[in-house]
Amino acid sequence: MPREPLPLGGLGTIRIDRLPNGHWQAVAYTRDKDGIRRRMKATAPTRAKARTLLIARHTSRTPPQAKTLNGSTKLHVAAKKWLDQVESSDRKYATKRIYKNVVKTHITPLIGALLLREITPSQVQEFLSVVAKPRKIGDKTVGGTTTAKHCKVALSQIMTMCVLDGAVTHNSVDAAKMNKNPQKSVTALSPEQIQEIRDNVRAWGTVRAPGPPRNATLMLDFLDVLTGTGCRPGEVLALRWEDVDLENGTIRITGTIVYTEAGVTRQETAKTTTSIRWFKIPEFTVQVLRLRYMRTADKSGPVFATRAGTYFQDSNMRRLWRSARGEKWAHVSFAHYRKAVATLIERAEGMAAAADQLGHSSPEITRRYYVERAEMVDFSAVVAAMAPSESSPIVAPSGS
Repeated sequence: MPREPLPLGGLGTIRIDRLPNGHWQAVAYTRDKDGIRRRMKATAPTRAKARTLLIARHTSRTPPQAKTLNGSTKLHVAAKKWLDQVESSDRKYATKRIYKNVVKTHITPLIGALLLREITPSQVQEFLSVVAKPRKIGDKTVGGTTTAKHCKVALSQIMTMCVLDGAVTHNSVDAAKMNKNPQKSVTALSPEQIQEIRDNVRAWGTVRAPGPPRNATLMLDFLDVLTGTGCRPGEVLALRWEDVDLENGTIRITGTIVYTEAGVTRQETAKTTTSIRWFKIPEFTVQVLRLRYMRTADKSGPVFATRAGTYFQDSNMRRLWRSARGEKWAHVSFAHYRKAVATLIERAEGMAAAADQLGHSSPEITRRYYVERAEMVDFSAVVAAMAPSESSPIVAPSGS
């Protein structure tokens, strides 16, 4: 993983070397509030004095202040300053990566040359409209509704920083409106469809084809854990054997898989605080995990480990899925399994229970995006309590 930056105002490791004249020189780096690392040094007759002098200089120095923004500052300069703050914060790696990408790919190229005082709600709205439409950059397609939302969040935070710096008087992003796409109805897989997909994957695994053997067992095990838990794919791939209690049939979700510059790694925190959860799993999922445990050499590693014993990359599992699901089920993603679990639990136990299983902070999120709406509701037994009493005569209309 990339080395963590020094905390703002912090002093790094002190290195002390002897100079040709016999004196000692202490050298270390500090990171000032503008995010820039600066080299400090101190020389003294002894090693201890050199170290003490360097620490004293660091404590007493007046660090350079971050560049003050003003209305004539260009947006890309403010965006760079904001990204430096984001990088030194404790936000999750995936969040930092999203913000870096939207600034580099969209904000800087499209509106980065604007002066801060020139940014108006109408310009922001026009910018978001452009980003919301997928476009080509080389051979890569970028943009879309979700990207536009990320851009608005990033741009709003940049302008809030500018307000706090006194560069502008208000955040012009907040007044901009995004075109709302009509909400799509949720479609969840039925138990019968899930079984049909399993049969399809099993048959796919028996077909001999050029290339490496088709790993249907891995795919089926992964799908069975998705089906039995309703977890996000990254949460399942981040499962370790220490998170699984086969005797009591429970699992703990405590992390997720992320891809960094250093490769695939386990993020030791889940997507949100409510995503951290502990729950019972059905017997068929326990059986799948028990068989995997028996086949696993490293009982301290990932439940779904590569041949090298490392964590699977989410994109590699999705690539295997696209090959295994077949043409008939080409429209089905791992999210459909999550929706299937949410819909089944909601029908039996209510929306709050479904939200707890999926790790959502609010049942409204579950209702809006994960539970398929019932075609027919039947509360006739409840409404029957308002039936007229049999002793009440039915009065015929006059003139009949």
